[in-house]
Amino acid sequence: MSLATTVVAEVAKEILKAGVIEPATGLWSSLVVEVRKQTWLIDYRKRNAATRIDDTRHAGSSSSLQYE
Repeated sequence: MSLATTVVAEVAKEILKAGVIEPATGLWSSLVVEVRKQTWLIDYRKRNAATRIDDTRHAGSSSSLQYE
């Protein structure tokens, strides 16, 4: 296991224990991708590929999310 993976696992355990996050296995859960940068990055490409604008509209409602 790489140092980055170890650090991510330790931080995840700490914030899980603190109640900041909770385990998720649902359709919208996302994997963490380690990227060497000065700041961390979470890769949402897989989740974003599964969503569509139509998915954000409520049935029978004229409101929808607007992206600019």
